[in-house]
Amino acid sequence: MVDSGELRITQDPEELEKLLPLRELTPQESAHQWWVLQQAFEGQLRETEALFAGDRREALIELQRRLKQLEAWQAGNG
Repeated sequence: MVDSGELRITQDPEELEKLLPLRELTPQESAHQWWVLQQAFEGQLRETEALFAGDRREALIELQRRLKQLEAWQAGNG
């Protein structure tokens, strides 16, 4: 598990430059990156599944809502 002290928001230009390539991933590269992370953390996800099930369900509902909004916007802006 990642120590919360390791998670931070940075404004350091050198650190930001290292993160930029992550924002330039193709959808395929992004999906591959997700798959690699999923495999790496699957054990921990299973262990905490019951603990965070409600939060995950709410996040999925919100994601579906946003995807419907995107779909409606795309239909209107063709």
